[in-house]
Amino acid sequence: MIRSKSARDDRTRDGDTRAESASVSLWDADQRLTLESIDDVERRGLDLLEDTADVAAEHGRDVETELLYGDPVTEIADYADEKGFDAIFVSHRGRSERIDAMIGSVAKSLVERATVPVTVVR
Repeated sequence: MIRSKSARDDRTRDGDTRAESASVSLWDADQRLTLESIDDVERRGLDLLEDTADVAAEHGRDVETELLYGDPVTEIADYADEKGFDAIFVSHRGRSERIDAMIGSVAKSLVERATVPVTVVR
């Protein structure tokens, strides 16, 4: 929070008792900020699904793909229920325990939320 002492003093002298403040949000200097449009993210997701289906086809497997929107844990668990899946297989990204503690692990949360068995692979 940034406050101007002189502005506060001026308000007091003018008899104005309303509080005023200005705040600035700071981004960690070591974090990368990437601006992408929703269309860009959606296109990347669809491309990834298409590539995955191609790999499956190369191995003689026919798969259906669908791009879901929202919280990954909720969307995957609900989709599995709606489609009547027998199991869910998900990979663990292998982030550090510290990061998992801060942002949570999708794989861990999915194991806790899903109504079908979840296999986590590395």
